[in-house]
Amino acid sequence: LLTWTPAPARPEPWRRLSQIQTLSTPRQLAVARELWIERDTLAQERDSGPGRLVPDRALVAAAKALPTSKGHLAGLKEFTGRESRKELDRWWSAIARGQSTDELPPMRVRGTGLPTPRNWKERHPDAYARFVCAREEIVAVAASLDIPVENVLAPDTVRRLCWEPPSESTPESIRDALKEFGARQWQIDACADIIAESFERVAIDPTPFLVTIVPDDNDS
Repeated sequence: LLTWTPAPARPEPWRRLSQIQTLSTPRQLAVARELWIERDTLAQERDSGPGRLVPDRALVAAAKALPTSKGHLAGLKEFTGRESRKELDRWWSAIARGQSTDELPPMRVRGTGLPTPRNWKERHPDAYARFVCAREEIVAVAASLDIPVENVLAPDTVRRLCWEPPSESTPESIRDALKEFGARQWQIDACADIIAESFERVAIDPTPFLVTIVPDDNDS
């Protein structure tokens, strides 16, 4: 790990908000972006996980509603979280910025392509560990169902999810991400919980999964 360097910052990390695919206009995306930035700033100030302050689903619910006043925002029952009311002024300021900005984000961005998983280990060890751990569980599901592992979940979906997981890797956010990637409902039901558990294990200690060598057939 002495040669490890951090992965480059995601150009638009706010797009990994869980349930963001439910937003249908650039204006809603702009509000979601500003709320994410404000939450990230507050999380750094508090040295806390962003999702512990206000969960993804609450930010997306607020962006979807496009509140017209601070009172409207305060009245949204979906806008939850321990800091949702204590820091109401901050959230309303973020929403106002999103409502007034001329810099509207596109609904979709072009993918840049991913390096193959076997090349993640040195420069992106966390993503590599997530891939190894999650794939072990998916292989076990395939064995229990007696079907090819690629039928349980498309290899590209596994790679994309492990490379850029939701900001909160809960079963719910993993379900949302899999749905966004086009997984079928039975695949989501079979894989969401085990992937969330895998990501949690890696977050605690990725080291055990860094000794596994990913074979070439996982790159396609």
